[in-house]
Amino acid sequence: MEALILTRNDYDEGLEHVRESAKDKPYLDKFKMNFPDGLNTVNVIELCKLVQNPDFDSKVKILKICIRGKNVLVTCPNGEEERFCMNNTDDNLEAFPLFQKEPLALIALADSVYGHLLKKYIRQSTPEATAGKI
Repeated sequence: MEALILTRNDYDEGLEHVRESAKDKPYLDKFKMNFPDGLNTVNVIELCKLVQNPDFDSKVKILKICIRGKNVLVTCPNGEEERFCMNNTDDNLEAFPLFQKEPLALIALADSVYGHLLKKYIRQSTPEATAGKI
């Protein structure tokens, strides 16, 4: 194996690479997720934990619950499509070719499911002017 030497400049070059590939839209926004079988329901405790602590690990945990046993189709920014089905929440997502080729797909997938759950389960407050009126 060849030696690898990195500098802080590699960080800036990496970010520039992402910006260049995104052109007019952020790179992560270019992923499109399709769930032909829908998503599994999340229990209220897990949902509340996620709302209280929306870190990456929590989002991935909820993602695994939602997609267990479901077909997932992801269209990558370059137009390639990847399908997978995770049979167990303990499965290693890194084993799927999608995440080997496009590791950032995991962020896009976890964020999109998190956003969907927020929209689906978190109700907006009733404005005070209409509260209590039928």
